[in-house]
Amino acid sequence: MNHVHNRAEKKRITLNYLNQPVADDRKLLSEFTNFLGTTVRQFVSLTCASWHQVPEKQLLWEYVKDKYIVPDDAKPWVNKSMSDHFRSYKSRIKRDYYNTYPTDEERLSHRPEEVSLSDWKILLNYWGDEKVQEIAKKNSEARQKITETHTTGSTSFAQVAHILRLEKLAKLEKEKQEKLGKMPVNDDGEGEGNGEEDPIKVSDADIYLATRKRDEKREYKLPEQVLKMVNDKIVDVKKTLETEDTTEDSEKSANSEKSANSEKSAEVSYEDDNDVNTD
Repeated sequence: MNHVHNRAEKKRITLNYLNQPVADDRKLLSEFTNFLGTTVRQFVSLTCASWHQVPEKQLLWEYVKDKYIVPDDAKPWVNKSMSDHFRSYKSRIKRDYYNTYPTDEERLSHRPEEVSLSDWKILLNYWGDEKVQEIAKKNSEARQKITETHTTGSTSFAQVAHILRLEKLAKLEKEKQEKLGKMPVNDDGEGEGNGEEDPIKVSDADIYLATRKRDEKREYKLPEQVLKMVNDKIVDVKKTLETEDTTEDSEKSANSEKSANSEKSAEVSYEDDNDVNTD
């Protein structure tokens, strides 16, 4: 990521209606997310007990804006993302360099290169504290109770929803083009539209299915009963979506028929009003 930190060009980050970064170009959003992670690792000391104690948050935000064109509305999301990166980074350092070795003497001899000796000693004292260890134990037990996880990695759900919407849009445009080819053409050479509202919607169920996809050729660490539970839930969600689609199509058909009948009734009424009594 050095090329991102050192480049002069500032790429633009766009937001969705929830002020979350999304992009048609997946590589751009992946780059931005990774940039936030490397920024945290470069400028934030792991000796901070939590993200709340990090004093440089405003400076970090200004640094982000110096490298990207980012709307101010994205600041809460950026702060949350950097908080997640900080927690994940600190957890990985503890797992690989603290939990792996039984004594502080061995931990000191295997200090991670990116952590200074003075900071490492502070971390060893902090992680060795009985109260901190008790909290860590409770957190670990709580994580083990999580029976279902997503499979999107660092890709945000907002980006997943954005890509799903683009796919639905492409499908809709294709269907419209096929339909327009069979419709009468106006004098201006354009097909007649139907005046319907934009039907492109990405539901929570759509996002759930997209974020729980699993490669059949890959082995997962989750217990077999958990995988079965997830697969069963996926089947249920798909059935729900199919039912909703069927209901929506039926409602559209009913509304269309109702509209046609109304127009026909109006025509009959108009003809009745224009009847002339010749008696």
